[in-house]
Amino acid sequence: MMQTTRRPARWAAAALLALALALSACGNGDSTSAPDDESEPSEPAEPAEPAEGEEGETGASDAASLEPEVATLRVGITSPTPDLMPPVIATDLGFFDELGLDIEVFQFTGGGEATRALLTGDVDVLAGNLLQAVAGTGTGADMVGFYGINYTTGQSWWAQPEITSLEQLEGGSVATNPAGSMPYLVTGYMLDTLTDFGVEGVELIGVGGPGARYDALEVGQVDAANLVVPDVFTAEEAGYNRIAGAEELPGSPPNAYMAMREFVDANPNTIELFVQGVEWANDAWHERPEEVAGVLMDRLGYTDELADLVLTGDVEAEWFDRGEILRSDAELTVDLLLEAGDLEQTLEVEQFVHDRYIELG
Repeated sequence: MMQTTRRPARWAAAALLALALALSACGNGDSTSAPDDESEPSEPAEPAEPAEGEEGETGASDAASLEPEVATLRVGITSPTPDLMPPVIATDLGFFDELGLDIEVFQFTGGGEATRALLTGDVDVLAGNLLQAVAGTGTGADMVGFYGINYTTGQSWWAQPEITSLEQLEGGSVATNPAGSMPYLVTGYMLDTLTDFGVEGVELIGVGGPGARYDALEVGQVDAANLVVPDVFTAEEAGYNRIAGAEELPGSPPNAYMAMREFVDANPNTIELFVQGVEWANDAWHERPEEVAGVLMDRLGYTDELADLVLTGDVEAEWFDRGEILRSDAELTVDLLLEAGDLEQTLEVEQFVHDRYIELG
């Protein structure tokens, strides 16, 4: 096995090069900064044994015998939300060490910034939303989703206490991310799908990332807000009303791990080791919740109570089959960008999804 100098994940803003491609349409506008804590993680525990592989899976149970083609895999996290944390969990719990893969993690402030970092080579892999790969491919970049993120917190819409139903939102305002972002597009899709008045019947207010959306609701700037975990727990406790959820929609743009197609093809061992590490992290979510809670507290600044809610009380969460990306969700992502005018022509799913490690559902 290739020996590498392994170190804990480092949260830092990537130094980005100038980019001619205009990719602001794929930005999710998250404004949350990376934690400043650079302390060493506790001694990694022995990773859980991988589950038995099944026919058609990646064969990741044999991944530990592989030698990575790169000395260090640079992984970008689009925003600091629990569903994008498996690479960090795998790093802090020693799973990548066990696999012989050195990982360096970078935290970005939004989808546009993160996508530019991937396209300019500042990171090798990106954890985010498949919308970023669609937007990148639409500009001529060969950017692909190669593995679905198994856990998603989904999105839901919460309103002021006096608003108890979605119908009452007509003529009101909704806090979301800036125009062109995934939350912005999905909020419009939700309104067009679930209401008679549609997106034209409300004002969408782009305020920034998840925390900023809750803040806008709390100070009364808006009538409702698009929220994700952990803000949904705060909203429920504060007495706001959940008036809609992503589970009511036919589909939603999926989260995925993304890279340039050339990188995936040239580094199969590295990608397979990465996939195995994040799968062990997904298993740890269920099998070693106290250790995962510790990572969430250290990396995201969660309290013990909030970490416990995210791990055990998350009614917003949905788990998918390992690595699965639904074809219908991928096609919906293209449709949303086309309708918004952020994509010039339609794309086939195979143009932005790499099927080496997954099968399209």
